Amino acid sequence: MKSKNEKVVILLLVVAVVGIGLLTGLRIREWNYDVLTKEVKVISFSTNKDSYEEGETAVIEAVIYSSERRDVVVKVHGIKSNYGREYLTFENATTLMRGENRISFSYTLPYCNRCAGLPPGIYSLSLELLENNTTIGMATKTISLGSS
Repeated sequence: MKSKNEKVVILLLVVAVVGIGLLTGLRIREWNYDVLTKEVKVISFSTNKDSYEEGETAVIEAVIYSSERRDVVVKVHGIKSNYGREYLTFENATTLMRGENRISFSYTLPYCNRCAGLPPGIYSLSLELLENNTTIGMATKTISLGSS
């Protein structure tokens, strides 16, 4: 016959083993979910300022999370004139590593010109992530472009 202390020790061991098993199982399920979904998220898409004068240089940055290593094409475009011309076009093939990835570049903004359909105003920038010519992530940002 086991004493009361022995029964308490056995019960604590059983609880500890079950608890460790549950915690380990949860971690494995979270990791498997992350790998199985092959997730890509645009965490942020920003510029160093919200308002610019014509001819200024903007620093554009995207922070992208990827659940795995993958080859993508990053496209940024925008500042569209009234005639449909996009003054900002940037395209770069890159490899996203697992975790957070930062992609940034500088761009000299165009001069406002009413005749070219680019008056001072609010303009949109778009980020698109492509994998095998399929869009897997998107983001947008607006900036103000003024004349000096």
